[in-house]
Amino acid sequence: TAGGRPELADLLPTDPPEGWAADWAPAAGDADLDALGAALERASARAAALDDAFAGATAPDEAAPACYWPGEATAWVRFGREARFGLDDQRRAVTATMPGHHRVKAGTERASAAVDFVEAVCPDAAGEGETDFPFDATTRQFGPNEGDSLGIEHGKPDGRSFSLGTGEVTRRDPDGTVVVEREMSGRGTYDALGVDQQAGDVAVTKFTEGKWWYPTVYRGADGEKRGTYVNVCTPVEVFPDAVRYVDRSPAPSRTRSEFSVLAGRGDGSCP
Repeated sequence: TAGGRPELADLLPTDPPEGWAADWAPAAGDADLDALGAALERASARAAALDDAFAGATAPDEAAPACYWPGEATAWVRFGREARFGLDDQRRAVTATMPGHHRVKAGTERASAAVDFVEAVCPDAAGEGETDFPFDATTRQFGPNEGDSLGIEHGKPDGRSFSLGTGEVTRRDPDGTVVVEREMSGRGTYDALGVDQQAGDVAVTKFTEGKWWYPTVYRGADGEKRGTYVNVCTPVEVFPDAVRYVDRSPAPSRTRSEFSVLAGRGDGSCP
């Protein structure tokens, strides 16, 4: 685009095919001439292939259904906490990267801008990855904090993701722990516990950033404990609007004083 066109683009020996124009990403402004030229050549070759695929093609109303261009396979990948810190290590090898670069940026646009500012002002900011991730400063500035509403995004290994609802943050500790309290609907049965939900029941869930599990304690309106469910999952990530993880199996549960380990049913049911 004209507004994002890098200055060196005028010097490139290659032009896009007729009828096509280059849409440059913001990072192109920092790229050298060779990198810009290689990128434009790849894009131009793809554009030319598209033109060839449609050249002389039968009209859609005469050929439908038909595939004119198979394109490329696309897959959405859910990056977890460990993957983000692994990406930090790779990025740190070539440029200034603060601890938790990708983890913080995944939170909000404001947090992403703050990361860019920190790395521009303090390029020597370094740390030991997960060990030095500034959880306290990040949540204090961007949330969640006590009194905030926080969702629970329950991911499944097959790629599905759904919400377990939202609750109120009743505690936030600098060490990475947040406690969320939810009022239950009073319908159905608590997964794995074999206990019916009742109106007025409250679920108190303790999430700790980076842990591979989290416990939920269910209590009745009278305060009596009705059971405890421990969800086994990928390392928990506490974002400003929701806690995220991918569910794993098995999951232990406890009613009264006994623990049992239950294989995950894989049907999407949850506490």
